[in-house]
Amino acid sequence: MKKLIYYIILNIIINSYSVFCQFPEFRYSVIGSTDELSGQTSLVDVDKDGDLDWIVGTADTIWWFEYQGADHWIKHILGLAPATETGGIALDVDGDGFVDQVSGGTWYKNPGDPGKMWTKFSSKAIPAHECISADINNDGKPEVVMMNDTKGIYWYDFSAAPTKAWKGTRIGDGVRSGIGPFGCGDIDEDGDIDIVRTNIWFENQNNGSRWIPHLSLKMVVRDLTFPNSSKAWVIDMDKDGDADIVQAESYVPDSKVIWSAKMDKRGNTWYVNNVDLSTQQEIQSLAVADFDNDGDPDIFVGGSTRTKDFHKRSFIYENLDGMGKQWKKHEILVDQESFDARAGDVDGDGDIDIVGKPWHGANNYYLRNMLTELKQNK
Repeated sequence: MKKLIYYIILNIIINSYSVFCQFPEFRYSVIGSTDELSGQTSLVDVDKDGDLDWIVGTADTIWWFEYQGADHWIKHILGLAPATETGGIALDVDGDGFVDQVSGGTWYKNPGDPGKMWTKFSSKAIPAHECISADINNDGKPEVVMMNDTKGIYWYDFSAAPTKAWKGTRIGDGVRSGIGPFGCGDIDEDGDIDIVRTNIWFENQNNGSRWIPHLSLKMVVRDLTFPNSSKAWVIDMDKDGDADIVQAESYVPDSKVIWSAKMDKRGNTWYVNNVDLSTQQEIQSLAVADFDNDGDPDIFVGGSTRTKDFHKRSFIYENLDGMGKQWKKHEILVDQESFDARAGDVDGDGDIDIVGKPWHGANNYYLRNMLTELKQNK
């Protein structure tokens, strides 16, 4: 009886929220054009001017787009001939306060001046399909984790001499996609960062020198070409203080979206919460953030080339109850591919925007969250 009353009250609250609160509109703008088949994306403050810029690259060229306004981005060449596949990530490699670009076996030093070329270095790392960054060895500095489906998953320590060959430690076997965009967190609550890879998570032991695989996750993707490919994001979804995992199938025409909650502290058993079991999209973008500024995480996904639906679509699943149990699906983009989109407050107005690009196509685009403007106009 008490449970019934709880759900009645919860539905009243949710319905009241829907009446008085409006989910934000996302306004589409073209940033600029690049070559097709691009990845290596990051949404970071390249020039330290207080707003976010866009980095994107192909197998031949890496660019960064300097944000000046929603419809005004300045295109710069960042570097040439990266030794990578689609994997790249921006972070401060050499500790000078400027974000650099890591692209597989190469990295590019930010000169600190938008008009100057970036200096290229070889790291001897693997040609990554995915890159993520986290403090793996508990030294207070970020390291880079890279995955290639044939070579495996490695993490790299470059703190001693970033311009020399980086020290790589193998974590485990790779798949096409599974650790990005944010498949890392303290899964077993022992104070270090573990790595999530679709249906398996790797336990970090001895500051990253040893890894134990746990085949306990429920996201199993039965695709013959790219088996067990997914997108992953580690976050506390249900506000219980431990790490949950949001995942979306990838490289399949009708991807599902789920999030998994731990049933025990060690991460041996997980409970799967369904968000969307039939998106009709080949999901190649995932971001988890509070898009409507109501204090809980929402889920963004974007469809790419091999979609079941005739139209490519991007959605945000609004977290209605704040605990990840009830969701409302909002279509925010149609007839545009989304491959490795990123989310962040680009214009510094206090709400989370999205920057994306197609796999087949040239136009990079900015989805500006109009939540702040909506509130100002009320």
